[in-house]
Order: sequence, then C-alpha cells, then structure tokens
Amino acid sequence: GNPNAIPTTELYNCIMEGWVHSGEGIFAAERCEQILVAMYEQSQQDSNDEEGGVAKVQPNYESFKWVLMAWKYVPPAQFKDSPVRAQRILEWMGRLATMKNKKTAVSTTTTFPLPDADLYDIVLQLWARSGKSNAPQTCEQL
Repeated sequence: GNPNAIPTTELYNCIMEGWVHSGEGIFAAERCEQILVAMYEQSQQDSNDEEGGVAKVQPNYESFKWVLMAWKYVPPAQFKDSPVRAQRILEWMGRLATMKNKKTAVSTTTTFPLPDADLYDIVLQLWARSGKSNAPQTCEQL
C-alpha cells in the first residue's frame, strides 16, 4: 500500500457507496455496517490519542445514510430482519448525537449528526415493506 495515503471519512463513504450499488445484498449491508463501526472506533481512537488530535475519520450523515441504504437494498427474501438492523443503526446515530463526554460531562451534540426525516423515511419504508405483523406499530413508534 501507499504509506502516504491517509484514509478520510469521504473515502470510507465512497467505499460504502460502492458496496450499496454492488448488488451484493446482505453481504454489502453487513460490510457497510462493519465499515461504519470501524469508522466510529477510529474516531474514538483519534480523539483520545495522547496529542489530543482531531479525528481524521469519523462517521458523518452520509456514512449513516449509506448503511441505511444498504439495508434498504437487501431483498426481503434474502434477509427478513433488514428493518430491525436499519432501525438499530438509526437509534445508534441518535444516541451518538446526544451523548455526553464521560470525562467532562460536556454535550457532544455537534460531533455526530442527528438523524433527519430522510433517514427515518428509509427505515419506515423498510418496515412498511417487511410484511411483519408488528410493522404498523413499529412505524408508529418511530
């Protein structure tokens, strides 16, 4: 590999976009989710380093959107729990956006974005198409 190459959030988002459009179904969705988690872990490592550096890689709105889109494109016949997985990602995004720094008790609401109506719409569409008996109640709760 190139030792001068520096991964960025934008590069990771491009990789996830590629997976979304790959047609690989559940494998693509799970890979996008793995990338999102790795991005989060890297952001925590970058922000907690000894020099107090700024995270070079940190999930942003687009990162979460690509993961939700990946779950949206999984054929229901291939994996019936896509709505559940997408909802977990949406809820995680909300928790990250409102969490407080444990050391300083300072709100970190500017660090991670809040989910918006478009992201909720993706999850609601998944539930609506799921055929699950609890889908209407789940949509109402969301």
